[in-house]
Amino acid sequence: MKTSLGWRLPNAAPTEHQLQKLLALNKLMNVAYYLNDGWEPDWNNGGQEKFYIYYNSAVKTFNINANFYYNNGVIYFKSKEIAKQAIQILGEETIKLALGI
Repeated sequence: MKTSLGWRLPNAAPTEHQLQKLLALNKLMNVAYYLNDGWEPDWNNGGQEKFYIYYNSAVKTFNINANFYYNNGVIYFKSKEIAKQAIQILGEETIKLALGI
């Protein structure tokens, strides 16, 4: 049941699906935090690669891409290998849920 108080409770999830997505996103953020070992993307450094996971729905696979300049609001990793490791640790279903797929 939808209530008008939802926007007043920022720490609540109005649906089970939203709660599961938030938990999956938190898992991905935690894995990135530990695997990155303190590394954080430096958006002032255009020469630094910042890797992220995305899902290619055309071929139904996860891919890893590098970004240099634009923060797309995703979770970044310091290397492609670490991003792959995150997928292995969490599994594809958790990653899909975290990415809203």
